[in-house]
Amino acid sequence: MTDKRARKPSGLESRQTYRDPVYHRPNFLAILDYLELERKDYLLEVGCGGGAFLFDALESGCRAAAIDHSPDMVKVASEVNSGAIKEKRLGIQKGEAEFLPFLDNMFTCAVSTGVFSFIERPELVM
Repeated sequence: MTDKRARKPSGLESRQTYRDPVYHRPNFLAILDYLELERKDYLLEVGCGGGAFLFDALESGCRAAAIDHSPDMVKVASEVNSGAIKEKRLGIQKGEAEFLPFLDNMFTCAVSTGVFSFIERPELVM
């Protein structure tokens, strides 16, 4: 059950929960306050879940890219952020934190919230 709900979220209940994870909102707001994102920024989110943080971050006008290891979460995050994807300000893909599919120095900032303990090989994540 832990894998299905948290480590590798899948299914209707997980999609609904991570679409708007209210219990993560205080953390999201603190991170956004710290980042002070602007239009010039290019954000990377590792472990984007249902895309709620991305949705809030993109209100700044920045661009973003994100990965998640759950196909269900990639789908939800893409639905939640469909406008930014259509505007070509956001790309979301299935991926692993251990093997980021991006060039070095591509982003102005990166975030990962509540993800580290669920990474299978955290020693590979830099």
